[in-house]
Amino acid sequence: GMDAHVAKPVRGPDLFAAIAQILGCPRPDADTAVLDLSEFSQKGRQEFAAELLTLFLELATPKGRALAEAVDRGDLAAAKGLAHDLAGMAGPLRAEEMGRAMRLLQEACLMGDPALCRQHGEQAGKALAAVLTAVRSHPLLAASAS
Repeated sequence: GMDAHVAKPVRGPDLFAAIAQILGCPRPDADTAVLDLSEFSQKGRQEFAAELLTLFLELATPKGRALAEAVDRGDLAAAKGLAHDLAGMAGPLRAEEMGRAMRLLQEACLMGDPALCRQHGEQAGKALAAVLTAVRSHPLLAASAS
């Protein structure tokens, strides 16, 4: 019989969760993975993933700073645009928490509520910082530097 199913493309967190479920282990916390580059695990795609990580660092770092400044000064239009950009940048990295936080910030900015925008801006900043930390220490980025 079949005890579980993991759909293709197989993502590491999904596979480990299915194995843990079958073995009766506590389920791994899916939120601990800040990003997921498992679809780039094939040798030929690792170079692309390293380039993607490098580009993310180059673009997300200044956009993150600009986002924080826009939220601080109450420029909701600028914050909305930057949150939109960063939400899009989260997609290829499968940085789901960052994408979700940026979309919530966009919605707050659209509602025109500066206090709510600041609240979501803080959460979005933390999510971005976590992804930037994960990207800087990612093995694919370290391997491409050598």
